[in-house]
Amino acid sequence: FNPTYFSSNYCSRQYRNICRTTYPDLLKVNNKSSISVTCRASSVNTILQSMSSIKPRIILGSKSPIRRQLLEEIATEQGFSFSVMVADIDEQSIRKEKPEDLVLALAHAKADAILALLVPSDSSVNESEGTTILITCDQVVESRGRILEKPSNEAQAREYISSFALHPPRTVASIVCTNVGTGVTCEGLDASRVVFSAIPESVVEELLQEGVTYNVAGGLCVEHPLVQPYIRS
Repeated sequence: FNPTYFSSNYCSRQYRNICRTTYPDLLKVNNKSSISVTCRASSVNTILQSMSSIKPRIILGSKSPIRRQLLEEIATEQGFSFSVMVADIDEQSIRKEKPEDLVLALAHAKADAILALLVPSDSSVNESEGTTILITCDQVVESRGRILEKPSNEAQAREYISSFALHPPRTVASIVCTNVGTGVTCEGLDASRVVFSAIPESVVEELLQEGVTYNVAGGLCVEHPLVQPYIRS
């Protein structure tokens, strides 16, 4: 649920194609094992639809407005509500060589941090009143074999943005769904490549002044109206 920030349609397509398993599997397993899944054509939307009679409580473990917007769209379609919690973790302390390993490690770390804040007496996670599912995600950008996260300064942001027209970046995203009561998890990965035209210096300057560049992996908010004209595919 957190791309380099794609347009809403692009983002929805990416994250609705992210899990292969079904939530009933997640709900029925009562041990502490983990279900690892591979992305296929099934979607988060389909998964939630298959649970229509179960109506679990949903917690989105993210402060991203885009993730919240996407889940709100699915919630409206499927008739459920959700709450939001934010994981307080030091993402820079979690390092992996492969982007796929990194985004999964970060999503799991976010889940662990939020689970530690939830206590059994909390009515929002009382299993006698229904199942609670925690959703956590992460994404990074990969370009020329490098993992690009949020730019730490202006020079790094300019470097990232200027390279994308010549070297189309690949986004790698993860989602982890955790049954709060049982600890059972399912996880998924998804990757997409974005092809850019050269972005004029005047546009880069305006983006830097707005500050949004420093809040997204790879430095580009792709759903931003200033950026969209330069997205080829």
